[in-house]
Amino acid sequence: FVDAMLEDPQVCLVQKAIYGPLMGARWKVKSAQADVAKFVAQQLSALRDRAMQNILQAIPYGWSVGEVLYSYENGKLVFDQFREVHPADGRRLKRGGNPVGIRVQHTGTGQIDLLGSEGFWFAHQPRFGSSYGSSRLEGAFPPWWEKWERGGAIDVRRLWFYKYAFMGGTMYYPE
Repeated sequence: FVDAMLEDPQVCLVQKAIYGPLMGARWKVKSAQADVAKFVAQQLSALRDRAMQNILQAIPYGWSVGEVLYSYENGKLVFDQFREVHPADGRRLKRGGNPVGIRVQHTGTGQIDLLGSEGFWFAHQPRFGSSYGSSRLEGAFPPWWEKWERGGAIDVRRLWFYKYAFMGGTMYYPE
């Protein structure tokens, strides 16, 4: 239901309020070598600008998954792109209890394994050593369901006008 909940205007507004400060975060990199500090700051900026929105999907879904693409610039390996993967399509690969990569399902050609630094995995509030996190929307589900389910608040409001379209109705508030 996370995809449906993210279409709700109220949920979307709260999500943007949470993301806002994170997207505007600034940092200062300290290093004994100025060129190293500059390089790290450039990489962090590129990550924020090209990937942060996708990484933050861990908040509503519980975890975010992506493929990290690198390129060479002036002889240095640098962050290039972040290809997002729907969290439902990503599974954590482990060997001997240690994470080794990510299996991406439903790619159109089967499944793909992203090993090592090819894959990105971020869990939001994981519990009890799990690789999977918890959705921030868990607590919002019951009121959202009461609002949007069949016969819920939206239907009641909409159907009231159909019910009283010809003979009218009288509403009193308060009594």
